[in-house]
Amino acid sequence: MKVRATSLFQTQKKALRRSQIRQLDGEIQKIINDPEIGDTGEEELEEIYYHRYEDRYGRMLIAYQMKDNELWLLVIAKISVQI
Repeated sequence: MKVRATSLFQTQKKALRRSQIRQLDGEIQKIINDPEIGDTGEEELEEIYYHRYEDRYGRMLIAYQMKDNELWLLVIAKISVQI
């Protein structure tokens, strides 16, 4: 399976701390192993999957899509922040 990332995803990944990048890479590996690990979107977004995970700084979300045996990493979002 080929893994591709949007320019937005790449920019967001560069803004993360090293520990967050290591954890993100681990979560991406989980997605590669089981692409349906995430929840599907609704209506127009039904082809988009959302994978949520906890990191040291809060809850994170990875939006991704499967197209022609390629995994497209679309966006990283911070859902909540731990204080």
